[in-house]
Amino acid sequence: MVLTSLLLLLALLVPFQATAQNSIDELRPRAEKGEVNAQTRLGFFYRQGQGVKQDYSEAARWFAAAAAQGGHYAQTQLGVMYEEGKGVPKDYAKALQLYRSASDQGNASAQYYLGTMYSNGTGIAKDDSAAVRWFRASAEQGNRDAQFSLGSLYVFARGVPRDFVEAHFWLSLAAAGDDERKEYTSGRDGVAKKLTAEQLAESQRRVQAWKPTRGDR
Repeated sequence: MVLTSLLLLLALLVPFQATAQNSIDELRPRAEKGEVNAQTRLGFFYRQGQGVKQDYSEAARWFAAAAAQGGHYAQTQLGVMYEEGKGVPKDYAKALQLYRSASDQGNASAQYYLGTMYSNGTGIAKDDSAAVRWFRASAEQGNRDAQFSLGSLYVFARGVPRDFVEAHFWLSLAAAGDDERKEYTSGRDGVAKKLTAEQLAESQRRVQAWKPTRGDR
């Protein structure tokens, strides 16, 4: 059974790798001509090592090319690389600059990362109000990590007044994804114990009616 599973996995991976290589061959000329989407996708391939040997420096190079043209996906990914020091020297100031630029364009991931830096005081003075602002912007677009973080700030009264109904609402949204995450469900269930039946019903009603705003995740 194990051998059969391994053979099946290999059979699936071979065409995937071939497809990734074909994509790289098709993307590279477009990227070299300055196409932002092609540069961004090429950066992803190098960062993940799909169809090409993993190379963080090369990934950063292509992300930087797209970011310089205002590509917010590339700005976000390059920001992550500066924050983590992968392919580029660790530089929180540059990460913040890139996250801000992408956040202003509505990128939900960048907004979450920016909120996290403000919340943790990474490379900048800790600012719970700014963290709330950016977590909310991201959470309203459906970013589950931001929803969990925003809900947690309501629990601990950081940047907002303590509000267990509001906390339960955001934690419930975070826990509602297809891939159930234990920390999200336990957070939601813990806050639920602090609510009256009426408050719990109010939160659940809001969750059922909620729809994400449009944006770029």
